[in-house]
Amino acid sequence: MTPADTSDALPDDTFTTRQARRVLLTLGALGLALTLALLASLFAPWRSVRAADAPLPPPVAKVALLSTRFVLERKFTLMTEALRREGIELVWVQVDAPAPAGGEEAARRALDGARLVILDAPRSDDSAAIEKIAGASLRERALPTTSINVMSPPTRMRTVKLDAAAGQQLFDYYVGGTAINHARMGQFLRALLTGADTATVPAPAALPNGGIYHPAFDNPVFASLDEYLLAWERHTGQRWQGRPVIGMEMSSTYISDGQTRLLDATVQAIEQRGGVPLLFYRSARVNRARAEQARPAPPPVRVEAAGPGFPNPGSPRRVPIDEPLITRDGHAILNVLLVNTFLGSDPEARKAWHQAMGIPVINVVHYRTGTRADYARDLAGISSFYLPFTLTTAEYIGLQDPVVVSANEGGELVPMPEQMDLMVGKALKLARLQTLPTPTSRSRWCSGTTRPARRTRAPATSTCRARSSTSSIACATKAMPSMPCASRRSSTRWA
Repeated sequence: MTPADTSDALPDDTFTTRQARRVLLTLGALGLALTLALLASLFAPWRSVRAADAPLPPPVAKVALLSTRFVLERKFTLMTEALRREGIELVWVQVDAPAPAGGEEAARRALDGARLVILDAPRSDDSAAIEKIAGASLRERALPTTSINVMSPPTRMRTVKLDAAAGQQLFDYYVGGTAINHARMGQFLRALLTGADTATVPAPAALPNGGIYHPAFDNPVFASLDEYLLAWERHTGQRWQGRPVIGMEMSSTYISDGQTRLLDATVQAIEQRGGVPLLFYRSARVNRARAEQARPAPPPVRVEAAGPGFPNPGSPRRVPIDEPLITRDGHAILNVLLVNTFLGSDPEARKAWHQAMGIPVINVVHYRTGTRADYARDLAGISSFYLPFTLTTAEYIGLQDPVVVSANEGGELVPMPEQMDLMVGKALKLARLQTLPTPTSRSRWCSGTTRPARRTRAPATSTCRARSSTSSIACATKAMPSMPCASRRSSTRWA
């Protein structure tokens, strides 16, 4: 018998064994597929909740949403799509936009046929604009209304002709954001407006009250520093110790409102240059609102200036560096901090906090009033409307040169590559300066409090042009390899 014929001589039960193995392999594959599907469903809150091509149910009710251009419309676009999949037609209007998109007539059209109104008015200025343009139409229709005022403590939510508990639940869905809360808000509105039992709708999914963001993970928000660093090391196959750690302080609304494109680009840029990104927010807005309802707001921190030198105190106030998201063993692990959040609240406390950390802090600014093309044509670079909170307060607190890193493309903050390169390049250079021996750190004053005694004219090869007439400017130049500080306050002074 030839070797080729040996298989025919095997016992009959061998064929049965092969079939059994095939069946077991098939069952194993099916089990793996089911396991993966289950895991995907567990992480659905952070991703798409329902397939975009799923058939849409007919709308059962219309909801009007009035806001201003201060609130970027990407949030409204994502919310409109999610609510439509739940049978709710959401019509939103930025009332201060030019007609026909905004104005009185646009507000009237949005309110016509609506069963409920949401007013997204973060500041008192936004409430005033809505009242001026749409106040008469709102009073004429007298619809159930929830007013969401996230930047107007202590009362960040108000209701009219709507049960307070229902208004609070709607507030939690709306402010909590993310795909899962948008879907649940649609389910809640559908039940509320059709007389169904709202108790059957899942509760709002809350972000951790303080978290670290990284887009590479199915659940991109980590509630603790150790958990994040361990996950980062497993993901990259590298240890974080010995690498420059670049932090970015931000608001949780970047995640809630779907403004993550800028965050993702920042993470990628830092990692490509060998750094460890640590993008964190200190509290979630829903939790902050609840805490304010439970207790009175604490008094502002007072720092008395000693002698001449106002507005800089003679001796800095000592504050503990105890933020758990950036500290290990009582010490901050950051080498450089990018500040990408609102600076209008309690600048004295923030100033003391940055002084206590003693690391370079860079001011991150966004061109919210136009596109990248608009920014390129703009001789100032920052609207005078935003100067107090983007430049003036930042300089008082002690932040270094501002960098305009993104522009408004259809309501989404889209990073400008050359500006991202400038910001991250500057941060990495400042971090690496900390590792050099003192005699070779020619520009160590960049990351400290001491400045040269005289002004130094920038080299003739500099392409930095002033973007504002104020002392702090948003420099649109590329980083100069020969300059430790990549951007400058003006064409005649170092940063």
